[in-house]
Amino acid sequence: MSVIAFAEQRNGAFKKSAFETVAEAKRLADKLGTQAVAVVIGNNVAGIASELGKYGASKVYVVENAALENYSTEGYTQALTEAVKKENASVILMGATAMGKDLAPRTAARLGAGIASDVTA
Repeated sequence: MSVIAFAEQRNGAFKKSAFETVAEAKRLADKLGTQAVAVVIGNNVAGIASELGKYGASKVYVVENAALENYSTEGYTQALTEAVKKENASVILMGATAMGKDLAPRTAARLGAGIASDVTA
């Protein structure tokens, strides 16, 4: 069991929200006695993945594919869902960005899970 943080990136650079999400996942994971795991999806993103360790990620899943260079609802949903299942995550955190707001409900539906959006505390 773990807490997953979706680390949003664009053009090979993390958005500020990715670091905030990973840090919050670490805080929550510590409270739950588990680990924070980050997921980064895109193309040519393996080189930036190690940055997430500075913010508390114990492990980082990197999903790379040329078809994922630009955001794709179906592609990203599939990639994130697979990572969540592999990790047997109990909680998934995403930034309240346009991408996060598109990806979160679709991932929750695939997993048969609930969703709380725009949570600040």
